Amino acid sequence: MRIVKLEVSNFKRIIAVAIEPSGAVVQVRGRNGAGKSSVLDAVAAALGGEKLCPAEPVRRGAEGAVVRVELDDDMIVERRWTKAGGSSLKVSRKDGARYDKPQKRLDEILGVMSFDPLAFLRVPAKEQAETLRRIAGVDFSILDGQRRTAYEDRTHANRRVTQLRARLEALSPVEAPDDLVSAPDLLAEQQRRSEVKAANDRQRAKLEQARAGFQALARDIDSAAATVKRLREELFAAEANLRALEERREMDRTVGATLRSEVESLVDPDLAEIPAKLRDVEAVNERVRAKRARATVAGELAAAEAEAAKLDAAISAVDEQKAAALAQAKLPIPGLAFDEAGVTFDGLPLAQASQAQQLRVSVAMGAALNPTLRTMLVRDGSLLDETSLGLLSAEAERLDLQVFLEMVGRDGDGIVIED
Repeated sequence: MRIVKLEVSNFKRIIAVAIEPSGAVVQVRGRNGAGKSSVLDAVAAALGGEKLCPAEPVRRGAEGAVVRVELDDDMIVERRWTKAGGSSLKVSRKDGARYDKPQKRLDEILGVMSFDPLAFLRVPAKEQAETLRRIAGVDFSILDGQRRTAYEDRTHANRRVTQLRARLEALSPVEAPDDLVSAPDLLAEQQRRSEVKAANDRQRAKLEQARAGFQALARDIDSAAATVKRLREELFAAEANLRALEERREMDRTVGATLRSEVESLVDPDLAEIPAKLRDVEAVNERVRAKRARATVAGELAAAEAEAAKLDAAISAVDEQKAAALAQAKLPIPGLAFDEAGVTFDGLPLAQASQAQQLRVSVAMGAALNPTLRTMLVRDGSLLDETSLGLLSAEAERLDLQVFLEMVGRDGDGIVIED
């Protein structure tokens, strides 16, 4: 659906204008202040209603303003404004039939009446993405929130991984026991070993005492034998004494053998080990603490790396969901996509695309936003060079669009507005 005739009187700066547009691009030319913008505003106000109506639609000095738009499906739209601020709308057909709810009927056929490809290219990237989102009919607000949270958490986790990795690399591997050494325990062990050594020494003393007694007894036997030889007369007494002494010797031999066996089985504890350990206890404990500290950092690093990997997976899952949704969405042209940052074309931000690509994308989006009434209003058309103007015309023809293009100056094709 297109505009086939536009009549405007006393609207903003316009006294009277009648236009029967032809072709895909309708250039509205004139000097600054001549009323070019008023022509485009008249189209928007007549079809879009109050939301697109200027604050003062009636030209100063006039009693009222009228904008009449004829569409190629025999629909006629006529909107009037009074100097006092009132307005009225009539939507009818050429055969005279009128619509009971005229603005509702216009809203049914209107897309984004004021869409301007050039203005679209100047708005922030996030607003561009929101426009494309509405065209695609998908809502990524929840997924984008999930991705943003996961991205922030992953950034924190990766920062933590970097810090922990640096700390771990600064801590050299340490050869040390797993547990700290207790000086009181070492002292107690030394005391126990000293007591064992003392007991062993007492047993050795007993053995030496028994050996000395045995030796003395041997001397006594020798002396007694000599006495026997010399004193035969005391043989009876000496023999009796001898037997007694021999019995005692046998008894002492048994005791001596027992003591000797016990002494031979004694094992002295190492009394030098504990003092050596006591001298090294702090150094050992320092290595133990260093080993434990490194193990703690290694554990924290592993946990941080696992968390970062988990967040990577969450971000990838969100991106896959968005990619799947985009694959199902009906976008104006192939290669378009969007995310929280803005619109992309062929994988690159739209701002990095060529001027021709940007204009092509923007016009295609305008066509998608105006599926029924194929009319767009482009201001600042003078910013287009000859190549871009040709591209705009070609795209408008290809997409069956009618573009009202505001141009500064009187030279060139189009309709010239004069004050």
